[in-house]
Amino acid sequence: MSAENTEYKVIILASMIRLLVITLFCCIGTLRAQDRMEIVNRAKEDLKQAKSDSARIFFLNKISWNISYSDLDSGLYYGNLALELAQSTNDRSQLGIVYTTLATIHQDKGNLSIAAELYEKSIKAHEAINDKSGLATTLSNYSNLEGLRGNRKKAKELLFTALGYFKLENNKRSIALVTSNLGTHYLEENKLDSAEYFLEIGNSYCKEYAITDLLSSNTAVLARVHSKQGKKKQAIEEIEFALELLSIRKSPYDLVQVEQIYADMLTDYQDYYQAEKYYLSAREKAEMVGMKDHIMKINLSLSGLYEKMGLLHKSLAEYKNYAALKDELNEASALEKLNHMSYRMENERKSKEIELLRQKSRIQDLDQDRQHEQIRTQNIIIIGGALLFLLVIVMSIHLFRSNKRKQQTNALLTEQNHIIEHKNKEITDSITYARRIQDAILPSKDVLNTIFPEHFILYLPKDIVAGDFYWVLEHKGKIFFAVCDCTGHGVPGAMVSVVCHNALQSVVREMNITDPGEILNHVRTLVTETFQSKQSEVRDGMDVSLGVLDKSKAVLTWAGANNPLWIVRSNTAAIQEIKAHKQAIGKTDDPTPFPSHTIQLEKGDLIYLFSDGFADQFGGKDGKKFKSSGLKELLRSVAVNPIALQHQLLHEAHLQWKGDYEQVDDICFFGVRV
Repeated sequence: MSAENTEYKVIILASMIRLLVITLFCCIGTLRAQDRMEIVNRAKEDLKQAKSDSARIFFLNKISWNISYSDLDSGLYYGNLALELAQSTNDRSQLGIVYTTLATIHQDKGNLSIAAELYEKSIKAHEAINDKSGLATTLSNYSNLEGLRGNRKKAKELLFTALGYFKLENNKRSIALVTSNLGTHYLEENKLDSAEYFLEIGNSYCKEYAITDLLSSNTAVLARVHSKQGKKKQAIEEIEFALELLSIRKSPYDLVQVEQIYADMLTDYQDYYQAEKYYLSAREKAEMVGMKDHIMKINLSLSGLYEKMGLLHKSLAEYKNYAALKDELNEASALEKLNHMSYRMENERKSKEIELLRQKSRIQDLDQDRQHEQIRTQNIIIIGGALLFLLVIVMSIHLFRSNKRKQQTNALLTEQNHIIEHKNKEITDSITYARRIQDAILPSKDVLNTIFPEHFILYLPKDIVAGDFYWVLEHKGKIFFAVCDCTGHGVPGAMVSVVCHNALQSVVREMNITDPGEILNHVRTLVTETFQSKQSEVRDGMDVSLGVLDKSKAVLTWAGANNPLWIVRSNTAAIQEIKAHKQAIGKTDDPTPFPSHTIQLEKGDLIYLFSDGFADQFGGKDGKKFKSSGLKELLRSVAVNPIALQHQLLHEAHLQWKGDYEQVDDICFFGVRV
């Protein structure tokens, strides 16, 4: 077998093995490796169907970010559309995100001062709404700009701050990205051990969580570190792995960086012609995308490469390209080096030609030895490749079986979820029907309007059904009305409320008891008997504020179990409080009779009965309770208004105080003007 045939077979075998490994990895991370243009096209379709400005801003920004990987100008166009819409609608939740997208695009285009201004605006926007996640992303991208400016200390400070936020949120993708950027900064400072440490962290996250789009660039930078450490074989394997990942993902933006790194490594290995090939390929993609900062760096690298190859006329031309672009980006002038290279070109031309001839002669002498060494190496590669291929097949079978088991598990979970959803619907439907039953025991609006022409009821159950209820009854020329707060809320509270409501009805209608204190004494007896059994004892009950109004005499008789009575007289803003008896309706170890209070009313007096839900609500800037003192202050301010407006003002005050806090209890508030 000839050396040429052996080499050809080895190359094919190695390529097949490498492609199979990469394909397996990419299959695991399919969601991360999808083509960005497919994302863009889907986002454009979603944009057409978006029904809100917020959704339109989201999709415009998504298009801007993803299309910029292949066309920075298009990314800028869609980003500016998103910014105009966010500013016109004052969408503070998305403004910071759009600023960051535009800043990153301007940075890649070389508009560094515009990018810096946009980053600062993004930081302020995120801080205004306390968006730590968005702030961390902005700081991470901002660090790249500081790196371009040469301010590596500040760049690393920004990255470490962002890393802290991302770790708190356990954001795996962002942790991988930030550690990769830290590794790049340490590489450019030639602190190779630190660079390797952070890049290895980034790689471990990328592999564990299948973050394939970051894995390629991160592996390429790690290859550069290993190359500088003298680990040539490992570095070459890593950079080729990165390139083959990108051959599947087809991302010109990422290919620019990886090919540029590979060309730097090949220059170090003195493989000048291969280095030139990758520099030119990277520049072509950078020009297509519009990455001026990368084009400038590649021009400078090509100038140095051609100088090492002895092609000083090409070296000078590339340096002129570099200097022109650097001036365009408001960087320092390159005139001094241009003059120096022009002076050296003629003096060194002949000596370089002689040196090239000598190198050619040495290469010819080494060719024969290299061929023998290649044959031995190829035999080792064939054996190792065959073993690796077998291992990959075993892994593929294992992955296939694991995926099959996972599909079966997912199918079982889906079926169980359907069962749970069905049960939840049945339970919710039952509770909703219970609400209809509970509503039936409450007095109707027509009854209330007939008995109390001027009244309001603020009734806000915490759940679908409530433990609070209000009660009104006209019997034997008197009006009985109460606000009751039963133990608990939701379904348990609602069940207790039915028992307590029936007890009130029975004591007044059937026993014909009209004194409020006596009514509460008998209600306590009925409730306690209802909840007693031989097996167990239920200590549930209720707090109540109960009034009996004789309209003809304008006399109110009242009794309370834990809940007070407040009266605002027509001629003053002061609140007269009648304190409640400190005992609930229900099982009590040492029961005492409920006293009754008689109050002579005047026309225009306001009567307020209420449960403790309003005062116990947490909220405000410090997350504290509203308290009875706060409720008194509120009532003093609203009592001068018409009774219907009082309802609205109390409701608005409750919502403003509660804010984003959860409602802690049922709320029932009954107001009557005599």
